[in-house]
Amino acid sequence: MKAKFLNTGFNSASFNFACDEVLLDYVSKTGIPVLRFYGFKPTSCTIGYFQGMELEIDTQKANQVGVECVRRITGGGAVMHDRNQFTYTLILPEKLLSKNILESYEQICYSIISGLKRLNLDAEFAPLNDIVLNNQKISGNAQTRKKGCVLQHGTLLLDVDVDLMFSLLKVPDEKMKYKLIQSVKKRVTGINQHLEKPISFDEISKILKQEFLKNFNFSEFQDLDIANFNSNIEKLQSEKYSSDDWNLKY
Repeated sequence: MKAKFLNTGFNSASFNFACDEVLLDYVSKTGIPVLRFYGFKPTSCTIGYFQGMELEIDTQKANQVGVECVRRITGGGAVMHDRNQFTYTLILPEKLLSKNILESYEQICYSIISGLKRLNLDAEFAPLNDIVLNNQKISGNAQTRKKGCVLQHGTLLLDVDVDLMFSLLKVPDEKMKYKLIQSVKKRVTGINQHLEKPISFDEISKILKQEFLKNFNFSEFQDLDIANFNSNIEKLQSEKYSSDDWNLKY
């Protein structure tokens, strides 16, 4: 089976999630899997579909420093995205994956893990939807199932700025914030801290593209031109992912 691939580079959170949704429609209509690599610029904070923005994000601080805050169509928790992360979205017809949620996460995350093993990083899948290295989290992933498709997107940490993260994400108890930050610094890491030479976005992209191709038995990746979708993405970005009706709905 052939699949489509695109690397859309670094864009805003509202663009990225509008792009995901437009590509979900494409896969639903064509039955052709799509793999997209991308990043976030400017720094963004995103929340899971069922979360409340004001409960999870210090939106006043975010606005002051130019951080965009957007609700995802997938579940999960609040996440800070910056240029030190590699992000992917894989969209497949539902029939190509296990119906079991845990198994489907593991199927997709395996391509990330096998790519990291090529860098001599002994990464492991940590249920339900994380990837860890030496028991430290390096990747979080989230899924939605719509229109006969599975959409999974995830972030691979190249480097991590925990202090910046907690200047934007709210914590349940401010009195415990320092201890929480120290705890997260022990439990979360970026892969560049474990490599002799830091790896770039482009370098990790090349490796992981090969792994997804191999592990899903795609015959080839054909480039998908984002220009064909720009008008739909821009419309959805403006009307949904940049709107208070969507972002502040809970």
